[in-house]
Amino acid sequence: MTDEFPKGRVLARCRLKTRETLGTLPMVIVTPVVAAVVSAAWASTHPAREVVRGNVVVSQTGFGQVLSSSVIGLLGGLGAVLVAVFAWQLVSYHRYGDPDWNVGWQWDDGGHLSRVFLEYGGDVSVGKLTLGHVEAELHRPDAPPMRIPYNLISPSTDALWFMAVPDKWHPPPPGTYEARWYGSSGKRKRWEVARAKRTLPLP
Repeated sequence: MTDEFPKGRVLARCRLKTRETLGTLPMVIVTPVVAAVVSAAWASTHPAREVVRGNVVVSQTGFGQVLSSSVIGLLGGLGAVLVAVFAWQLVSYHRYGDPDWNVGWQWDDGGHLSRVFLEYGGDVSVGKLTLGHVEAELHRPDAPPMRIPYNLISPSTDALWFMAVPDKWHPPPPGTYEARWYGSSGKRKRWEVARAKRTLPLP
């Protein structure tokens, strides 16, 4: 296992959340309206062209050309909505984290990290159904990265959690601990649910 977290799972999260957002009632209403406005704006700024010789119109833009211009505007509007929603999902996750899930830590009396939690703001038995097969990865200063598969993650009344298996024979080392939790969708495609860092200062 490398010292880096898996790549692409934040982008997978943003794609999933973008699809979910576009499927909500407000976006079902807003998306076609924005697309229609952009389409109309495009058509108005790209009017039909006529070729006039003397006082006679010898050619003009046909229906197909007008239609294609409108379709280009429509696709541009839909693309603008898609890009805006995706960008918002990416920025909001990096800035605020997930609105429902967050990472919790448990330290034993000796200061060692003992358990890592994925905590839910509501009924975890309901919330975890949206995550598919959950796994996690823990990076800590005193050991190689630790990947926790689905079958080693335990549920409780308000969280999912796994044992960090600390080395209690040695003092807890200072440094940064980072945990990331992943859900799955479709063909077990992994997406990031939540992440957190905790830094222990020098004694």
